[in-house]
Amino acid sequence: MNVAANLHIPRKARKTERKAKEVVPPWDVAEVQQFVEAMQSDRLDAPLPLSLMGLRPAGVCGMRWEDIDLENETLLIANTRTMMGI
Repeated sequence: MNVAANLHIPRKARKTERKAKEVVPPWDVAEVQQFVEAMQSDRLDAPLPLSLMGLRPAGVCGMRWEDIDLENETLLIANTRTMMGI
């Protein structure tokens, strides 16, 4: 049973939140290049750029080497990993 199924947020609160919400533009090419260069010495050098391609963290964490086809330049997201009990 979903405990939030009967939850109702008042219209006034929704409008206030929308007006106050900051619009964060996506990174431009120079910012992505700066990020990739900064990550080269980090232990997460391989998985973090995958997030720039739109992959979700759970999908990246669930990848295995056999899911990567370098010859055909493809990735297969067949498994995910989720942290529980935190």
